[in-house]
Parts: sequence; structure tokens; C-alpha cells
Amino acid sequence: MLNEQSIAGLSIAEKVIEQIQISNTALEKAASAEERYNTAANNAKMLVPAALDALVANGCIQPDQREKAAGLLTNHAETVKLLAKVAAFKGQQPQTLGSPVVEKQASDANAMSAVDARFLATLAGE
Repeated sequence: MLNEQSIAGLSIAEKVIEQIQISNTALEKAASAEERYNTAANNAKMLVPAALDALVANGCIQPDQREKAAGLLTNHAETVKLLAKVAAFKGQQPQTLGSPVVEKQASDANAMSAVDARFLATLAGE
């Protein structure tokens, strides 16, 4: 790369050539960055339908919210916001997987709940 002293020693034609080379390098880097961005955007766009199917199937969104969610998933910031909402929603759901099984004791098996007792009393006409 040239510094101020070396630029001062160049002829006008050499300065023009140097400027063209610098501009060309900048344009190549910009084109490369744009290509990476477009590739990432296209990859993300292809994943949206499967993500929407999973969101609906797991009860995170209602089927009628699918179109709105699709719009959110096209924007990185909105996708992160949606992900945070889904995490909060799933955190509020009771967890059924991995929860311990409570075994009844013999005294529990013989005991009748108050609801059961009222139900049986209703059936008996009491």
C-alpha cells in the first residue's frame, strides 16, 4: 500500500492507475460481501416453511398466525424476537417429559377423594 511520501513521487498517470486499483479492490470486496449475504438470505428463506410447520405442530403459533410468522422470519431481528417469545411461551408450559412418576401408597389406593365421594353420593341419590 502506498503512503503519502510514495504517492507524492508518482506521476499523474501512476496516481490514476493506483486509484483504479484501490477502487477495484474495494468493489471486489463489496461484491464478495453481497454474495455472502445473498447466499445466507436464500438459505434462511428455504428453511422458513419447515420452521413454520414445526411452530404450528408444537403449538407455538396457531395456523392462522402462519403468514405473520413467515413475515417475521424474513428479518433477522424479528426472528430473534420471535425465538425469544417462543422460548418464553414454552417455558410457561408444564413439562411432561422427564417428570417423576409418583407412586401411590397403599393408603392412597383405599382413600376416596372428596370429589369421588360427592360423585358417588349424587349417583346414589343422597
